[in-house]
Amino acid sequence: MAELDEVMSDPNLEWCYRVLKLDPGATAEEVEAAYRKLLYQYTRGGNSKEKLQQVKTAYQQIKVHREQAPAPTPAPDRVPESTGSTAAIPAVNPQMLRQIQLGNTRPLETLLNERLRARGWRAQVSMVENRVQIQLLAASPPQPMTATAAIYTLLKQLQIPGLHEVDLSAMAGDKTLWTRQIRLTQAQGAFNRFSFEDPWVNALAYPVALVLAVLINAGPWLIFFLPLQIWIHEFGHATVAWLCGRRALPLPFGWTSVILDRTWWVYVGILFLLGILVWNCWRERLRWPIFLAGAIAVVQFYMTWIMSDWQFEMWLSFGGIGGEFYLSTLLMICFYFKFPDRWRWDFWRFVFLIIAAATFFDSFWLWHHIDRGLADVPWGSIFGGQGDSNGDMNRLNGQFGWSVAQIVDTYTGLGNLCLLILLGAYLVFLLKLNPQIWYGIRQRGIAWLSSKS
Repeated sequence: MAELDEVMSDPNLEWCYRVLKLDPGATAEEVEAAYRKLLYQYTRGGNSKEKLQQVKTAYQQIKVHREQAPAPTPAPDRVPESTGSTAAIPAVNPQMLRQIQLGNTRPLETLLNERLRARGWRAQVSMVENRVQIQLLAASPPQPMTATAAIYTLLKQLQIPGLHEVDLSAMAGDKTLWTRQIRLTQAQGAFNRFSFEDPWVNALAYPVALVLAVLINAGPWLIFFLPLQIWIHEFGHATVAWLCGRRALPLPFGWTSVILDRTWWVYVGILFLLGILVWNCWRERLRWPIFLAGAIAVVQFYMTWIMSDWQFEMWLSFGGIGGEFYLSTLLMICFYFKFPDRWRWDFWRFVFLIIAAATFFDSFWLWHHIDRGLADVPWGSIFGGQGDSNGDMNRLNGQFGWSVAQIVDTYTGLGNLCLLILLGAYLVFLLKLNPQIWYGIRQRGIAWLSSKS
């Protein structure tokens, strides 16, 4: 009530709450959520800079007003939060907190340097448009994983209200070696199914996809998804051909046209597309597609110029059902990753996730039934029937000498490996939903590796 009376007597403060579309009695969490929501709406909606500045000014004035109010005395037995560090940082006094939030970053710089001195690092702290920027200076540049985990832990121990995101970089003279963004608090806001950072989307994606995959393969909906599953099978053949420098056209009715002669155009064309992907990801600081493109380029060189024609034809036959496993796994893992803006798939990743999950589940279930003797090996082809000697399994068995047991064990083992990869990826993204646990694990891993070296 005291704060409400003060607001009513202060027209400037009343204007601040009106700009944020809040009642004067709103909690700190409600103020923060309203500010983030309006900032997002006005930025995406193309509103004038004047309106954005009004929102920022109102938010800052409310924050300063609340910080200058008498703070409650903390409980005597309160233990500072820790994420793996052995020594806790004492609580920062309110005057120092006010100085940091008003734009004076010198106190924060002093606190960080006190703790980073033992590592041989030095920090320079600045604030640009309400974002804290930390630059690490060191004789030997720190690794991004090590530095990010250490800075996150220190900032969480400092418990600075209002500090949500930090831009971290490592410098060598005037050269920027690397940059990272650290999120100290989970974003507040409504559920957004198209966001790559929404915790509910990331946690429920695989379980829901598994349920839908079971329903698709067990119900009448399979007839609608079957052409798409067949298409993934044909893309399995085509990817082998492309990586081996051959032209191929996968069609969704169970046929892939392949030209057996190697050609430079395919090799250069794939490299060109990979180069475009790397260039766009480099500009937008997306690291994972760069590593993926590099790995594909290495595999492509080996399969095009080193692998024999006999091996190419063998892996071409293997790649159909193999693609049902490894292409489905790749698509499901990519669900969690952003692509460059021109390749965005915020919506389409859900479609690919369901198709890939249905294909993976169908193949995994089939080959484990075959392994237990509950189903037969799929001999023949779609057009020629079981007696077609040009079927994938027939060629592996008759032309390339794979025994039935070897075929079953290979595809069953590939399915098990892909399942472990999917479970591992899902576990990693679940851990990343809690940054304290994620950075704590990284710090312990780094410490363990350092002790072994």
